[in-house]
Order: sequence, then structure tokens, then C-alpha cells
Amino acid sequence: MNKVMGIINLAGEKDSLAELTKERCLAAVPFAARYRLIDFSLTNMVRSHINEIAIFARNNYRSLLTHVGSGADWELNKRHGGLYVLPPYWKEKDTLGDVDYFLHNWDYIERSQADHILISGSSFIANTDYHKLIEQHIEQDADITLLSTYAPSAAHSEIQRLAIQVHDKFVSNIAVNISDAPIFTGVYIIKKSCLNHLVHYRSSDERSNHLIEMICDNLKTLKVCTFAHREYGSFITSLEEYFRENIRLLDPQHYLKLFQQGKNVSTKISNYRPTKYESTANVKQSIISTGCRIAGNVERSMLSRAVTVKEGSTIKNSIILDHCTIESGAYIENAIIDKYTVLTEKDLIIGKIDKPHIIGKLNQVSMVTES
Repeated sequence: MNKVMGIINLAGEKDSLAELTKERCLAAVPFAARYRLIDFSLTNMVRSHINEIAIFARNNYRSLLTHVGSGADWELNKRHGGLYVLPPYWKEKDTLGDVDYFLHNWDYIERSQADHILISGSSFIANTDYHKLIEQHIEQDADITLLSTYAPSAAHSEIQRLAIQVHDKFVSNIAVNISDAPIFTGVYIIKKSCLNHLVHYRSSDERSNHLIEMICDNLKTLKVCTFAHREYGSFITSLEEYFRENIRLLDPQHYLKLFQQGKNVSTKISNYRPTKYESTANVKQSIISTGCRIAGNVERSMLSRAVTVKEGSTIKNSIILDHCTIESGAYIENAIIDKYTVLTEKDLIIGKIDKPHIIGKLNQVSMVTES
């Protein structure tokens, strides 16, 4: 039977969420009030019976290590297989592509009995499994099978994404600006023998040190197929996308598409008491996590764990992360407030719906701020 191991490749991801990725990598960014972005990649792999998973850490990964720990919350704390966080491969200059990470950790990959490697990042958010992707890949005896999507969020984004062009059932081109073509999600499965050849036997004229671009350069000699993801999916590669995709989940229709019944997303367990709503609390169309204490006004917003909203304060259309305190008199609208921030009675934080204002971690805000 063919065996598949998983690699969550953070080496090729950019920490592009402004203050949110100043001290943490993209994979460790909180999402949907109680999760981190990496939770979806881990859950999807485990649900696909992939029980040997490595994470290529790149930088700012302390928060990531604290979150994933031994992998116990995903049932990956195993004697054989399990979860491994592989540290960065440092050079004097930060010019590494992810190929160097595969080379540097090849001894780990080689020891695996897996015949195929399923590679994912953390920026594509979906709640799914990869059984059919793996099955098609093996049945077609493909060297590589790319997961594609027609995600609406990608179509309306100003960010250029790789699209996939297919000819005679095989991928003929992977590039930006291909009209009416499916978008590459960053998830793909590759034969271990093919991966070995690509990273170890590069020709002198290879244009890049990134694996996906090496695949592009070898489309004529490789059997590269595609598999369509037809369920809910979104991309988180900019602060605007992060804000929009979180706020979209306040619509029950979108929320139930991502968090489907019977498809729980695993995350680190945190034992907080239930949220307490004071008699003065006024909460509308919001997601409130555990451990909060609400006495003020919260409208169409998302609050992570242990947030305190005092009487006389107002939060509208905003994302408030763990352990923030919103004092009486503070007003927040169209904003993202990172962990442990204290907003005082003098604080007026107003952003735009398409350009939210962001307050970084551990801020004691004491001025009027508008954007």
C-alpha cells in the first residue's frame, strides 16, 4: 500500500500581515476567534490519515512551537511518525528558497517509508480531506498532482496568484495572469522519487531555488496533473484578506461552509471558563470565544479568548485577539487589535472596511487614532 507523509512548508511563505506577523509567522496567526492558521493544514492532513507530518519552520516560530507542542491536540504524539518541527536552515544571506530546506532535511524525508509527500502551506484555509486527491494521484501514476480552486476571494483579490493551465489532462503552464484558469492552492502531492530528483539533480540553468518554480521548469518532462477543490476555501496572504475572511464568518452561511457539521477543526486546547455577559452587555452578530467578560457594546465583531469589554465601550466590525482589555469609553470600528493590548477611555480607533486599522501586540494606546 502506498504511504503518504505530510510536509507543511512554511519556508516559502511570506510574513505579510503587517503587525500580526511582526513577532509570529503566518502559520501562527490567530483565526476565527479560537484557531491558528496552521490548524487547518494539520487537521486536513490528519483527517486524511497522514500521521507523519513535518513542519519547515522559517522564522518567528516561537509562537508556532508553543501552539503545536508535541502534536497531542491533533493526536500526533506518536512513538512512530507523529509531528516534527524542523528548524530553519541558516545561511549568511536570507536568499534561501524552499529547495534548500528539502535538501537540508533530506535525511528525515529519506528515512520515511512513504512513497509520496503531500506538501501544504498555511495560507489556504479549507476544512477538508485529501483522500480523493491522493487516490487520483496514485491511480493516474502522476509525478505531481496540484490542488486547484476557483475560490471567489482569489478572483476579487488584487494579489497575483499562480493559476494552472491544463492541456490534454496534464498541466501545461503554471503562471500568474492566466484568465479563467483555476488557482493553485499551494497544496500538492509528489512522488518521493520525483522530489528526490528535483532537489538533488538540478540543472545549472534552473531559474529558481523554489520548488514550485522548478516544477514549472520541468512540466514537459514530468507528469503533472491537477485536482479540483470544490468546497469552501479562502486565501490569507494580506492583512485585508485576513480581515475580510474573518468578518465573512460572522455570516452563518459562510461559517457553516467552513465549519461543517461533523468536521471539527482541531486546535490547542485552552481551559478557560465560559464567557460572562454582564447585564449591561449588548452583543449583536458576533463570535465570542471562551474566557471573555462582556459589559459593553459588541456589534458584528470577533473576540478571541479572555477579552474584557468594559461597560460604556463599543466595538464594531472588528477583530480583538486574546487577553485585550477595552476600557469604558473606548470606541473601535473596522480594526484589528492584537493580543494583550489595553485601550483606554480616550481611545478612538476607526479604520476603513477595506483597510482596517491595526494595533500591534502589547500596546497601551493613549491617543486618538483614525485611518
